[in-house]
Amino acid sequence: MVVETVSPGSESRKRDLVRKHRAYATAGTPVYVIIDDFDGGSVTVLSGPDPARGGYRIQSQCAGLQPGGEAILGGALSGVGAPSRGVDLS
Repeated sequence: MVVETVSPGSESRKRDLVRKHRAYATAGTPVYVIIDDFDGGSVTVLSGPDPARGGYRIQSQCAGLQPGGEAILGGALSGVGAPSRGVDLS
Protein backbone atom coordinates (compact mmCIF):
# COMPACT_ATOMS: atom_id res chain seq x y z
CA MET A 1 0.00 0.00 0.00
CA VAL A 2 1.23 3.46 -0.90
CA VAL A 3 -0.28 6.65 0.49
CA GLU A 4 0.63 9.74 -1.53
CA THR A 5 0.05 13.36 -0.54
CA VAL A 6 -0.09 15.52 -3.66
CA SER A 7 2.44 18.34 -3.72
CA PRO A 8 1.47 21.85 -4.86
CA GLY A 9 2.58 23.19 -8.23
CA SER A 10 1.71 21.97 -11.72
CA GLU A 11 4.88 19.91 -12.26
CA SER A 12 4.61 18.29 -8.83
CA ARG A 13 0.93 17.52 -9.38
CA LYS A 14 1.69 15.94 -12.77
CA ARG A 15 4.42 13.82 -11.17
CA ASP A 16 2.18 12.76 -8.27
CA LEU A 17 -1.05 12.15 -10.23
CA VAL A 18 0.26 10.76 -13.53
CA ARG A 19 3.83 9.47 -13.41
CA LYS A 20 3.71 7.91 -9.93
CA HIS A 21 0.25 6.45 -10.63
CA ARG A 22 1.69 4.65 -13.67
CA ALA A 23 4.85 3.59 -11.83
CA TYR A 24 2.97 2.10 -8.85
CA ALA A 25 0.52 0.25 -11.10
CA THR A 26 3.35 -1.13 -13.25
CA ALA A 27 5.12 -2.31 -10.08
CA GLY A 28 1.91 -4.10 -8.99
CA THR A 29 1.30 -1.97 -5.86
CA PRO A 30 -2.04 -3.44 -4.67
CA VAL A 31 -3.51 -0.26 -3.12
CA TYR A 32 -2.63 3.35 -3.93
CA VAL A 33 -4.23 6.13 -1.85
CA ILE A 34 -3.94 9.70 -3.12
CA ILE A 35 -4.62 12.56 -0.71
CA ASP A 36 -5.08 15.86 -2.54
CA ASP A 37 -5.85 18.75 -0.20
CA PHE A 38 -5.86 21.38 -2.95
CA ASP A 39 -8.92 22.70 -4.82
CA GLY A 40 -11.37 21.56 -2.13
CA GLY A 41 -9.53 18.35 -1.39
CA SER A 42 -10.16 14.72 -2.20
CA VAL A 43 -9.07 11.23 -1.27
CA THR A 44 -8.80 8.64 -4.04
CA VAL A 45 -8.28 4.93 -3.41
CA LEU A 46 -7.01 2.87 -6.35
CA SER A 47 -6.79 -0.92 -6.31
CA GLY A 48 -6.56 -3.82 -8.74
CA PRO A 49 -3.35 -2.81 -10.51
CA ASP A 50 -2.96 -3.73 -14.17
CA PRO A 51 0.83 -3.73 -14.64
CA ALA A 52 0.59 -4.37 -18.39
CA ARG A 53 -1.25 -1.10 -19.02
CA GLY A 54 0.15 0.88 -16.05
CA GLY A 55 -3.21 1.63 -14.47
CA TYR A 56 -5.70 0.51 -11.84
CA ARG A 57 -9.01 -1.30 -12.39
CA ILE A 58 -10.90 0.06 -9.36
CA GLN A 59 -11.17 3.67 -8.23
CA SER A 60 -13.12 5.11 -5.31
CA GLN A 61 -13.09 8.82 -4.57
CA CYS A 62 -14.30 11.05 -1.80
CA ALA A 63 -14.32 14.75 -2.68
CA GLY A 64 -14.18 17.44 -0.03
CA LEU A 65 -12.17 17.36 3.16
CA GLN A 66 -14.02 18.24 6.34
CA PRO A 67 -12.87 21.02 8.68
CA GLY A 68 -10.01 19.86 10.86
CA GLY A 69 -8.48 17.77 8.06
CA GLU A 70 -10.71 14.71 8.25
CA ALA A 71 -11.85 12.89 5.14
CA ILE A 72 -14.71 10.43 5.33
CA LEU A 73 -13.93 7.58 2.96
CA GLY A 74 -17.25 5.79 3.36
CA GLY A 75 -17.05 2.51 1.49
CA ALA A 76 -13.97 3.48 -0.52
CA LEU A 77 -11.69 1.10 1.37
CA SER A 78 -14.22 -1.70 1.83
CA GLY A 79 -13.17 -3.40 -1.39
CA VAL A 80 -9.55 -3.63 -0.28
CA GLY A 81 -10.09 -5.33 3.06
CA ALA A 82 -9.72 -2.27 5.27
CA PRO A 83 -12.37 -0.92 7.65
CA SER A 84 -14.57 1.88 6.39
CA ARG A 85 -14.02 4.88 8.67
CA GLY A 86 -12.83 8.47 8.84
CA VAL A 87 -9.14 9.11 8.30
CA ASP A 88 -7.53 11.91 10.31
CA LEU A 89 -5.29 13.93 8.00
CA SER A 90 -4.17 16.53 10.54
